[in-house]
Amino acid sequence: MTEKSRLSSYLFQFEFHINHHNHPQIFLSIFLSFQYILILFPFSPTPF
Repeated sequence: MTEKSRLSSYLFQFEFHINHHNHPQIFLSIFLSFQYILILFPFSPTPF
């Protein structure tokens, strides 16, 4: 499993957690922004 797919899996679980607990929309917006950054920029092995 690559780092990128592992991170994507984690983000998916994070998204599910947000939706399940019905957090304010701002949290989902932050998540989506972060996801778009991962899509638009190459993944680097260095931790964020």
